[in-house]
Amino acid sequence: PGAKLLPAGMCLLAAVSGVVIGVYTYENYMAPFYAIGFGRSYDNVLASTPGAAYMDAGRMRFADTSSVQSDMALGYRVEPTYCVAPIMDSGPQQVRKVTFWAIGLDCCASRGSFNCGYRV
Repeated sequence: PGAKLLPAGMCLLAAVSGVVIGVYTYENYMAPFYAIGFGRSYDNVLASTPGAAYMDAGRMRFADTSSVQSDMALGYRVEPTYCVAPIMDSGPQQVRKVTFWAIGLDCCASRGSFNCGYRV
């Protein structure tokens, strides 16, 4: 009886491990690709608008009044250096709250420099 249960147990183990590995692969590798590739495209976005309105964005193009504030950039120095700079509007509608950030790797100093090949 035990010899007959071994192939069934092995098939069950293979099926369960295949599902677990498939879900892990999708969540960690494929879901970000699909979010960018099949996400909505937004044009003429003001940086002063709430970021929650664009949570489904795959690609965003900011308005001409928005720009990356490279003088306010920060770099966190570990290997690699993580860089961030706020994207802000030049008009009066910009409040103190920043909702959009430009990010990059190894393209900034610790403060006030952001050269990550941005195009806003």
